[in-house]
Amino acid sequence: MGFIIFLICLILGFYLLKWLFRWWLASRLKKLQQQMENAGAQGFYKQYTWSSAHKARRENPSREGEVKVETAAAPNKKIRDRIGDYVDYEEVEVLK
Repeated sequence: MGFIIFLICLILGFYLLKWLFRWWLASRLKKLQQQMENAGAQGFYKQYTWSSAHKARRENPSREGEVKVETAAAPNKKIRDRIGDYVDYEEVEVLK
């Protein structure tokens, strides 16, 4: 009879600990989520309002529907005449 009471207490204790852990973890995650939302919102607005692109948009507003394409200029490659031709190669495994 003592063994059965021990098993019941053990099982109930396990479920109680499981429930307490879930409750603690949920509250901890909610608190962490709130901290991240606050930090993310502050960082986003700070970065967005002070960015140079945003300042440029405020100073030079474009007309609605206007499309502007900006491309990065390719760097000019200067190769000296003393350097030989570039040979593209492929490594091949030798089977024995």
